[in-house]
Amino acid sequence: MKRLRRDHLIGLGLVALVFFSALLYPLFNRPGPDSWNSKERAVLASMQLDQLPAPAPDPSNRYERLPAAVTLGRSLFQDTRLSSNNAISCAHCHVPSRQFQDNLVRGQGLGQTSRRTPSLLSVAYQHWFFWDGRKDSLWSQALAS
Repeated sequence: MKRLRRDHLIGLGLVALVFFSALLYPLFNRPGPDSWNSKERAVLASMQLDQLPAPAPDPSNRYERLPAAVTLGRSLFQDTRLSSNNAISCAHCHVPSRQFQDNLVRGQGLGQTSRRTPSLLSVAYQHWFFWDGRKDSLWSQALAS
């Protein structure tokens, strides 16, 4: 009886070892950048933001390409007077030095949100805005909360 119990435990141990080995194998046996071939490197290079074509003009925004509008937009992005307490700007959550997000699990502006602050990188190529897609242009989402 003791031998059967011992054999049973050894069998369970072997099953657990195989199971956890299968789970951990991909974590420790990943190919590194040195193992990528030239075709894979070319694909990665093509995904960089500076490789994207210029975004198509927005037909609903006749001011988007005017230098004065760009300057105004940059100024408003940093302006705290647009918040209800005059203390929070867009750049508070969409931090330029952090890829235009804040590295927090939940955004914190005037209060804590239930979601992460999305990055604004490549936003000119997007067609739907807010987490639920309720706005269809950059300028229209700026008018809403």
